[in-house]
Amino acid sequence: YYDQPAATYFYNSIESFTTLPAKAESEEGDGFKGFEVGANYALAKNIVAAVKYYDFEARETTDTEETIWTEVTFTF
Repeated sequence: YYDQPAATYFYNSIESFTTLPAKAESEEGDGFKGFEVGANYALAKNIVAAVKYYDFEARETTDTEETIWTEVTFTF
């Protein structure tokens, strides 16, 4: 669960894939709140796939955002 006012972080990677106003300097909002649910699965030795679902809303406006994030990690 996230409940992050804009003053509690410098840059959150979530800002890369959301349109929510996050920084107080934008005068549109003060961060975001919501939750993340995800799972990881080992495809093979040293290969892990992950899927995450994010459901956020702006702390001070009525904006909402839902995002699905997937990734595959190779380690060697």
